[in-house]
Amino acid sequence: MNRQIKRIEARIRKYREAQHPTVFLLEDGSAFVTDQEPMNYLIVNGVETPRGRIAAYPHPVDGVDPLSLSLYELIDEGIQQGGLGYLLDILDEEDEE
Repeated sequence: MNRQIKRIEARIRKYREAQHPTVFLLEDGSAFVTDQEPMNYLIVNGVETPRGRIAAYPHPVDGVDPLSLSLYELIDEGIQQGGLGYLLDILDEEDEE
């Protein structure tokens, strides 16, 4: 059992090391780095950060698969609209139906 736990912990460590932090650009041109996924950050916090307002999420556009591109577009729209918290409202409305 102890050996299995150590293997699982090693896999978790490897997974965390492979993750890249999310970098947003703020209105003042500086970078804001968070460990949260970009959509999650925008749903929970909107475009406000402790250091200023998010202006952009740098992402690739060339050679990106259609699904990833649509997610990037959703993130861009969320930044323009002040966050993605409205997605939670949509889900709540669907739950009520």
